[in-house]
Amino acid sequence: MTIFKTSSPDNYIATRGNISGILIRKGMGWYFEYYKDNKLVSELISIVNLN
Repeated sequence: MTIFKTSSPDNYIATRGNISGILIRKGMGWYFEYYKDNKLVSELISIVNLN
């Protein structure tokens, strides 16, 4: 996964292979969200370190 900073520390622009979406913090977890077949997909992602 490749991530790009935004002006918000809890939101990143993200790509994984040919899928583009966003990486967002919800509570204590990080989620990769994107659309597939016109439906929102939200996947919990294990983050080790974003620094």
